[in-house]
Amino acid sequence: MQPALQRLLWVLLALAAVRSVMANEVFVGAARDSFVAGQPRGQVTLKTLVIQLQVCGQGPATTPEKLAAALFEGEAHSQPETLQGMFSSCSYGNADFSRSAGCEVVSATVPIDCSGKTPWGAPFDSLTCPYTEWSDVANDYVKHVLGINWEDFKYKVYVVPPGELCSWGGMGWVGCKSDCRAWISGDLWMFPTTWMHELGHNLYLNHAGSFQPLSSGGNSQYIAYKDDSGAMGHCCSTRCFNAPHSFQLGWSKALDSLSKGNFAAGEWRSYVLPPRVGPSSKDVNLIRVSPDWDGPAAAYNFFLEYRKAASYDAGLLPSVRDKVTLYSTPVGDSMPFTTLEVAMGQNQISHESRIGSHLAIWVGSESAEGMRVNLCRPLSDHEISCSDGRDDDCDGFIDEEDSDCQARTTTSRKLLS
Repeated sequence: MQPALQRLLWVLLALAAVRSVMANEVFVGAARDSFVAGQPRGQVTLKTLVIQLQVCGQGPATTPEKLAAALFEGEAHSQPETLQGMFSSCSYGNADFSRSAGCEVVSATVPIDCSGKTPWGAPFDSLTCPYTEWSDVANDYVKHVLGINWEDFKYKVYVVPPGELCSWGGMGWVGCKSDCRAWISGDLWMFPTTWMHELGHNLYLNHAGSFQPLSSGGNSQYIAYKDDSGAMGHCCSTRCFNAPHSFQLGWSKALDSLSKGNFAAGEWRSYVLPPRVGPSSKDVNLIRVSPDWDGPAAAYNFFLEYRKAASYDAGLLPSVRDKVTLYSTPVGDSMPFTTLEVAMGQNQISHESRIGSHLAIWVGSESAEGMRVNLCRPLSDHEISCSDGRDDDCDGFIDEEDSDCQARTTTSRKLLS
């Protein structure tokens, strides 16, 4: 371990008795929430009608039996990972996508012509992948031909044929009241993360991404889907929603919320973050930080969580697997695109820099309860006082132990000699 980290560990252990907040305690802080009207939070019943399409002679993607085995537990030959299991695990039992919740896979395939008109008279050409028009035709067919009232289901998912008719992996309306629709590529129907992503859009979630450097160098740009930790990122590895999205849904709760009003500069706070999913997971599992001590950074909220490769997080990629992750969202945005800022493993220290809060995050070691995480907000980029008992620059060295103070002491001695 590097000397700075060794010193930081000593300081944190000395202060842990009075500054430690464990994962079974809930605190009310100053973080700023904004939820759009109609946003589902907490328990949600995902009563869904699943419809397979045959378009212009292409399709269906699979059999109704295999499709049901990918979606539901308890089916003949159910997949090891199902959408029902994923929603249940990732929501801590709050989200119900199951047969008992009224979910149904239509046993017959709905035929869609190469061209035609919707029940409302709108013309369509199937070679242009008019998925909204297809869903209108499908709804009319299941109601008047199959005798299934699609209006009894808040959520409808349409599985389009595999191949090149549509170039995407899935689509979903972002936020909806009573008529919620999503579309799944026939090439990806067997991946539960694909379904959770598109139904996540119906639940008012936007994409998860990160800032990536431009090929020309210099500035970076936001890339949607570029988040290896969240189901609202790219397809198709199995993983739950990230911390800000899980909080938006009311599934994850904060074990502490920090701002300048309760988070003094130069003082380290120590926590144990439980893993998001798995045998030792808890729904109180994230830390929220409002970096209102800095002007530009005050426009954001931060979320920290610990993601361990287990259960429905088993598909986490190495970039985020068994690491503490930091995310940002804009304050006041009720349906934010989330940003993965950094992922840190054991015995790593990082200072947030892109937004400018300079929040110091030191990840310690893992225990049976979770991962030790330590936070500090700096007062300056150097040690201001050498006798105030604070780590002014949050580098792990306090007062005379800091090289800034040692340099001043050496200079003073030279001047006096």
